[in-house]
Amino acid sequence: MKKIINIITVINLITILGCREKQTEPTLNDEEILKQMINESEFFKEFDEFSEWNFITTFSDIISNFIVNWGREINNIIKDINIHIEGDSAIVTINKDVKGTLHIIATSPDTFINLSKPLHHKFTRYALFKKTDEKKWRLNKISGGESQSLDIFTVRIDSVKIEIPSINYVRVYKNPLDMINVEDIIKLKPGDSVLVTYYTNGENSLSYIHPRPFLRRILEPYGNGIFKGKYHAPLNPGIYHVAFDVIRWESIMTKSYPFEDANIWFFAYKVEK
Repeated sequence: MKKIINIITVINLITILGCREKQTEPTLNDEEILKQMINESEFFKEFDEFSEWNFITTFSDIISNFIVNWGREINNIIKDINIHIEGDSAIVTINKDVKGTLHIIATSPDTFINLSKPLHHKFTRYALFKKTDEKKWRLNKISGGESQSLDIFTVRIDSVKIEIPSINYVRVYKNPLDMINVEDIIKLKPGDSVLVTYYTNGENSLSYIHPRPFLRRILEPYGNGIFKGKYHAPLNPGIYHVAFDVIRWESIMTKSYPFEDANIWFFAYKVEK
């Protein structure tokens, strides 16, 4: 009898402890849920793999008869997510303070240059979430992202024209922070060609496309601050970011220019079969 009573006592204790554990499980409020969604969503991972500097694997460019390897190494990102909830809508502002190093290794037949310059950017992006009929949050609209250098900022992208010949798509983007419906982000087929034209505030720039953050294509200058280039969509379906990058010529090619001086626009796009 005593044995049976002991077994019942143990079972009761386990039940009570289990109930207490369930009762003390934390429940997330709306703001915490939204922050978790943002941190986990592919739509907000624009800096992923953008920060890895490796001289051996970094792409080389021919600039002023120099073979130039350059890249950004991001050491620290401080992220601030500001959420304003009104009824079933939540307007989100994402700010990032980005610090790191711009690395440059340039060689010519008789010259070797190895430079490191400080990199400091402010990044901004917006999003709109709405609650569904099931009272769950859903990403409804999203902007692109813009990153501007803070130490010095003299180069600027004024607009970007994107052309996708396979679907007769032509659009000029004048403000990367304009929000669009998530369903309306650019959709590409694997391997699609995308033609890009930058309109910038001057000719003392080097312009690049990053089809994905760890890739880079240099654009050809056409005068009057206009640059043109092309990239191809990845072969694997998924959500990606393209970065439109303008960096001041002296940032890379002049020792005495002390800082990284750049303007970068980020846009999410989707590859689907």
